[in-house]
Amino acid sequence: TTDFLSYEKVLRFKTDSVNPRPGFFLYVRQLDCGTISPPPIVPGSPSSCDVHVWDVQARISSPNYPRDYGNDLRCRYTVHRQGDHICQLKVNFLDFKLQNGNPGCYNDYLELDGGWRACGDKFQGISRTLDFRTPEKLIFFSTDAWYTFSGFLLGLRQIPCSEAAVEGTGRGSGGGASCDREFEAMNFDMRSELYPLNYLPNLNCRFLIRKVTQAVCQLKIRFIRFDVESSIGCNRDYLALDGERLCGALPLNTTRPNPMSESPNRIYFLNPRRDGQKLTLGNGALPMIMLSFDLIRWGAEHCYLKLLDRYQTAI
Repeated sequence: TTDFLSYEKVLRFKTDSVNPRPGFFLYVRQLDCGTISPPPIVPGSPSSCDVHVWDVQARISSPNYPRDYGNDLRCRYTVHRQGDHICQLKVNFLDFKLQNGNPGCYNDYLELDGGWRACGDKFQGISRTLDFRTPEKLIFFSTDAWYTFSGFLLGLRQIPCSEAAVEGTGRGSGGGASCDREFEAMNFDMRSELYPLNYLPNLNCRFLIRKVTQAVCQLKIRFIRFDVESSIGCNRDYLALDGERLCGALPLNTTRPNPMSESPNRIYFLNPRRDGQKLTLGNGALPMIMLSFDLIRWGAEHCYLKLLDRYQTAI
């Protein structure tokens, strides 16, 4: 696990022009300060079948969420634009589990922006940004007479035109679509572009993770697969978190916490060869990939990392 005390956490994925690899598939989980719990619904939040949203930021959910929704529903959610200064609507899929349908989502589905549909359980943790220059935006939820599931919880945010211009600048390859992603969910998957195929050259991707609630204190990242071009100091292709770069290959299903302390210039490790002694590394002095370690806190001022198996230098 790693501390998640700020409102946002940013990971960056950068590639050069040669030697592409399959990339990475990560499972990310936000951990509650106490016990892990699903994202709470704010009292009085919309949960009926005909909802009007007037706030700049809001949450909407399927009827009865987090319990199963009913059959034969035709729900409409109307988001009212705050004014002419609003240009976009960002929709975050905080929780999403509907009946699995065919590619056209003709059974139970959520419909955005006049035709785009989502169904099944593959959308949790993603976000969509919609053009919002009309007085209102409609979201529809439809169910059939068969199976029911826990439904959805969406976060909505109206984006000012000034902020939309900044967010619209993509950092993908060759001037194409942006590879930037935003996540705001308790659990979600994070993948490199085209995974499991080789990623594209010259990527500069930004992965932004937002806290679901203020009760979140830690972030746990499991590397289901990680296979990125290896280089000295990870100066070619790499995944970066808080200034630390990761490259090469990791064993499947590796849980790798990333150390974060108040002082970014030093990392303290418990030396496995000298019981009770510390090995102090200057930031960047010895590039390495820790395959498995645990974060141990002794009091308020000391933080150690205990090696569980082995490490590999980035060579």
